Amino acid sequence: MENINALFAEADCFVSSSVHETFSYAVAEASVYGLPVVQSNIEGTMWNAGNPSAFLFESGDAGDLAGTMEKVMAIPEDVLRNMCSTTRDNNLKQYSLEAWCDKIVDFYEKIPQ
Repeated sequence: MENINALFAEADCFVSSSVHETFSYAVAEASVYGLPVVQSNIEGTMWNAGNPSAFLFESGDAGDLAGTMEKVMAIPEDVLRNMCSTTRDNNLKQYSLEAWCDKIVDFYEKIPQ
């Protein structure tokens, strides 16, 4: 789909089952949209792992993936929505364009004159 927001609007959850990843923009986009993220426990997605709406499963383990998805489905909708809101705020604070610009400016300001 060209419009990722239309796709996310149809989803209840985002599953990232990658076995190798650097920084997953897909995980970032889904979490900022407000979806819970079920993600494999690989290095490239661990930046999101501490968020309340990030749910880890053992990479390559379909049974663990299914079990994790069942756990997410058992969370009351209002509780999950609050968890997703907190994750969204956390990730925007860390990874938005504004946050990136602030870090670049801070870096340059620390360079000795």
